[in-house]
Amino acid sequence: MARERKKTGRARDRLGRLQTSDSGASIWPWLLGGVVFSCLFGSVFWFSPTQLDDRFCPVDRKTGVTALLIDASDKLSNDQKAGLRAELKNIANVGGSRPNALLKKGDRLVVYFLNEDGETPSKIFDMCNPGKIETRTAVEKATEGELFAKKRWYQFGVKIMSEVDKRIAKITPNLTSPIIETTKVIVSTEFPPADLIEDRDNYRIIIASDFLQNSPVGSHYRNIPDPRIVWKRKPIDFGGAGVFMWRLNSSSHLNLQSASHTKWWREFFAVSKGRLQGVKQF
Repeated sequence: MARERKKTGRARDRLGRLQTSDSGASIWPWLLGGVVFSCLFGSVFWFSPTQLDDRFCPVDRKTGVTALLIDASDKLSNDQKAGLRAELKNIANVGGSRPNALLKKGDRLVVYFLNEDGETPSKIFDMCNPGKIETRTAVEKATEGELFAKKRWYQFGVKIMSEVDKRIAKITPNLTSPIIETTKVIVSTEFPPADLIEDRDNYRIIIASDFLQNSPVGSHYRNIPDPRIVWKRKPIDFGGAGVFMWRLNSSSHLNLQSASHTKWWREFFAVSKGRLQGVKQF
């Protein structure tokens, strides 16, 4: 009897081990399936390309904005036209003494032309920088063809140059030059309210002009009023956005474009909470 009880006990032990083994084996397919699903889901999430609108702008995140105002109230010389084209052609490039691109990948570029006082500035271009072939990320390489990326960059570069060239070709001299008023319109239109702009936001305005303000707000052809007085007449708040001066030297009024004239604009931008980040001459 004792021997039979021992055999029965051994049989139960073997049966228990078999059942445990069988249940463990049945779990493995589920675990393996879970791992495979996680990998597939993660790869789909990781390799999902950034959705772009018809301006090549990301639809799911805020972009920086670089606004360019071209003041052609006086006819541009051929070398000034060439200088502007060169700057626009290289606006997304870095190198030399320019460690940061004026227009980063994904940021919007909007281009306006200054009109007569009281008229709305002409907006001729609005598109985001799609990035060059060499700046594509691993995700972009995996989700889009190289030819498509080249075409997108080509469309961006060609369109901006063609639109600017067409407008420059139609330029007629203006009687007024409302630089401050036009700048205020652009800042109010393209930038968020000043108290919503953070230091990390990439908001910039480039003004290509002779900077000879001439409107009821103030005229640089007569006695230059104090910049604080002009600001009170037409207040602008850049909210810390960057400002670049591309000064177009005037062939007929170069005597007015003095060091004190440039200083006036520096003070005006400071009062307006704009960070002057560069001055160039053409």
